[in-house]
Amino acid sequence: MTDLPLDKAVFVISIAVYTLITAWTDLRQKKIYNKATVPMFAAGWVYQGFHGGDGIVAGLSTRPQIIAYNE
Repeated sequence: MTDLPLDKAVFVISIAVYTLITAWTDLRQKKIYNKATVPMFAAGWVYQGFHGGDGIVAGLSTRPQIIAYNE
């Protein structure tokens, strides 16, 4: 069995729990609530901040290209 570092294990478990919750509500009620989405959005920013922010920089650097493409 592969030993995951603690940060990766927390990441994988949180994504799995989030996926199960949103899949359950989507299948049962045809909704994915903001009460689940917004905290995971914020958690993604925090996670990227702890890991150097490379994902944030890459995401922000592609935004002007998307805006220019849609015009």
